[in-house]
Amino acid sequence: MNPLGQAGSFLVKVVFDLYVFVILLRLLSMYVYANQFNPVTQFIMRATRYPCAFLRRITPKWHNVDLGIIFYVIVLEMFKLFLLMVLTGHLPQLLGLFVWGLGETIAQVLNLVSYLIIVAIVLSWIMLAKPGVSPVLSIFNQLADPFLAPARRLIPALGGLDFSPVIVLIVIQLLVILVASPIATAGMRLCFG
Repeated sequence: MNPLGQAGSFLVKVVFDLYVFVILLRLLSMYVYANQFNPVTQFIMRATRYPCAFLRRITPKWHNVDLGIIFYVIVLEMFKLFLLMVLTGHLPQLLGLFVWGLGETIAQVLNLVSYLIIVAIVLSWIMLAKPGVSPVLSIFNQLADPFLAPARRLIPALGGLDFSPVIVLIVIQLLVILVASPIATAGMRLCFG
């Protein structure tokens, strides 16, 4: 691929991945009933207001999970993969694109949870050095807590050290390897085969 094609692929991937992360943050903040007065939550809600409001009207909710947003993320991933394949000179098959997009969506969700946990840990270290309640720290803790709570119940803090983030990050990487990657690989094979 020539440098212009590489630059185009890079831009498509970065723009779509950042937008998908913001959409997934909205989905997660709705799931955990994040503080609506937090500036971070307000930014997420404003940045995703129009497509999500439309999708809420036409799709149902299931256990406080907005299925329309999940469908939207899968469609965004499919469109990103379609653009990337077109930039490389290939036209994908629709079924392969769907399966590949589903695998990429699962990977994006798992990566987002990893990033949330890592950012929450780093921010908590920074806040130890500089005490005070930060709206950024509080929202990241609120978003990471549902994933850390089960591990904290299994492995309590030992000597004041919390090992639950390490356990959760290991489980997330195993899920990426055992679930997301095989689905994405199967979709890739369908697209190119």
